[in-house]
Amino acid sequence: VKASERHAQLDSLLCYPQIRGLFPSMLKRWPDIFQEEETTLQLYLSARYSERQFLTSSFLALTKACEILHRRRYRNTLLRRNEFEEMVLPQLANALPKDLSRDARATLQAKMQFLNEPSLRKRLLTLSKAHSDILDSLHVDLKRTCTQIASERNTMTHHTAREPTKHDEISRLSGFCEYLSTLIELELVSAAGVPSDVIKACTRFSHGFSTRLQYLSTQLPRTR
Repeated sequence: VKASERHAQLDSLLCYPQIRGLFPSMLKRWPDIFQEEETTLQLYLSARYSERQFLTSSFLALTKACEILHRRRYRNTLLRRNEFEEMVLPQLANALPKDLSRDARATLQAKMQFLNEPSLRKRLLTLSKAHSDILDSLHVDLKRTCTQIASERNTMTHHTAREPTKHDEISRLSGFCEYLSTLIELELVSAAGVPSDVIKACTRFSHGFSTRLQYLSTQLPRTR
């Protein structure tokens, strides 16, 4: 095995000796996963491996990838769809001022259709809790982390003017990117049929992944 290949093995999340028995079934599942999550994978790969990607672009791509991943793999409504459409939407529509222009009314009614979807913070927290058996070892406050990531995304996308990025903000944003990447990788590996106890065992053998976990434990909000 060449040195570069040994390095790649150490940096991989999964180690073949630990998943040898699962590998055939993983290969069978992968085409379906790829077809379903192609957009997520494209965003993830561009954020992780594009040589000329700005840090802010990587962060936004990874938040979008997590949002899409959650939308397709978890419950995407706060209330049952029929309950929202029959009980909530009519009351919201009736509450609109009568003197609104036709265009304004149509725009607001269109936006109302999405009020039943989880926020980015809730989506990230759901993904985090799904893999808490691994992430809990970081002793990181998952709620505060998800809140800060969602707040940072909202600031980037909704505010027209921002102060110049400082060194500590770059470090914080890098930590967020690593955390989002970790969520995506854990979710996709789980979707491929790898049990959480096997993933947890693999993290001990993967130098790159264990190093990332150590890095995250120093960059993200700690549990109190």
